[in-house]
Amino acid sequence: GNLWATTINRKANGTLALNLSGGILGTRDNTGTWSVNMALTSGTTTFTAEDSASVARNITMSGVLSGAGALAKTGGGTLTLSALNTFTGDLAIENGNVVANSGSDVLNRATGPIGNPQTAGRKVTVGANATLAFTAHDALGNAQSTPLIHLEVIGGTITTDGHLVVVGPVTLNNGNVTATAGFTTSYGWQFNDVVSASGTSTMSATDGRNLYLSNV
Repeated sequence: GNLWATTINRKANGTLALNLSGGILGTRDNTGTWSVNMALTSGTTTFTAEDSASVARNITMSGVLSGAGALAKTGGGTLTLSALNTFTGDLAIENGNVVANSGSDVLNRATGPIGNPQTAGRKVTVGANATLAFTAHDALGNAQSTPLIHLEVIGGTITTDGHLVVVGPVTLNNGNVTATAGFTTSYGWQFNDVVSASGTSTMSATDGRNLYLSNV
């Protein structure tokens, strides 16, 4: 089924968690705050950053996402993922923005804002009308890590605002990679696995940000 809810929280010391096996979860306005833990148990659950009238809305998800199910993000608004999540299913960002706003300086860590980075065969797909923005250091592991998840940028954009983002295999199909100003350091992207590109794909860094490629 489908649910539109502005606030999904648990009270202090509570243990509420949601089990999700498909359906759509959206917000009614721009103050969508979801702090409850959610388990993606099976199938594909959709988080839509819009209300029931298809007006773009923003959501902040601070609860932990776990489970083996897949997640799709739709709607023209922004979904901010601020927990170190453990889910192992695919993530498809179909349109709008996803902000990955958590990280930890740990080698080959099994948690991250966009799910478990060490699950072989996982795909994170960024579609033509979508952006995946990293706003924290080490979102997928520290500089010595080799994330196993495959980033596929199909017409969309992945970006960092100067935080260090270490990634594994990346496929660009008319996709864009950017490193811009924002954070105070000069970090950017570190590609620790193969990057392949087709169509009109671009990689750019501005304001002293960096792109480090070890296996192109």
